[in-house]
Amino acid sequence: MDVSERCDKACLILKATNDGDDLAPPELSLIEGAVNGFLNDAGWLVFNDLYERVNNGTYKTPWFHDVEHMTYDHEGYVRYKGIDVEHFGTAWAWSDEAKEYVKSLADRAARYEKLNIKITSNTMVWSYETVDKLIEDKDTEGLAKYLNTTKDAA
Repeated sequence: MDVSERCDKACLILKATNDGDDLAPPELSLIEGAVNGFLNDAGWLVFNDLYERVNNGTYKTPWFHDVEHMTYDHEGYVRYKGIDVEHFGTAWAWSDEAKEYVKSLADRAARYEKLNIKITSNTMVWSYETVDKLIEDKDTEGLAKYLNTTKDAA
């Protein structure tokens, strides 16, 4: 693929994905590698597949660590259904430990949604132990009071 063709494809991908903001960080790195001509044969296949999916409108931001509803952006924010719930440093974000943590965040968020608890970084990270204890104790009044105090009421 010549320079002009790969740059045209990269530009289309970037334009169609909110200047790349809708891409997962590894996909943005893939585009950089393509523009600079640094991809091997397997990389070119992945790049062309990304281009085709973006071009035909079937592209979807991949789930972070393949965990449904979880995404990760270029600034390190972890999101559940588009809501910021955590922030990871880039190096740690791709670790096995982070993957397990992301799974636990998704499980917690799904459980909270069923109970109509607002998903925020506070309920998900900073005060989940308190929230979980109130749920375990079946203290609905205490839970409602706590969530209203922290402005995390649904």
